[in-house]
Amino acid sequence: METTKQNNSFAMAQYKYKCHMYDVYQMSNVEYPCKHKSYMDSKGSWILIDVFDGYLCKVLASGKVLN
Repeated sequence: METTKQNNSFAMAQYKYKCHMYDVYQMSNVEYPCKHKSYMDSKGSWILIDVFDGYLCKVLASGKVLN
């Protein structure tokens, strides 16, 4: 059970987002999400928001990243 909680953490969502941006767009220097403005929805997906309230992506509980 601990593994599931760890996989749904903000840090893991941030990592999945950064890897996705590099793998798909070859972008290594991307805007980082703000931990205080990003949130987890009722289905366990992270909605990543930057410091300027801009939407970055949605990271599903499965780890898939949607732009």
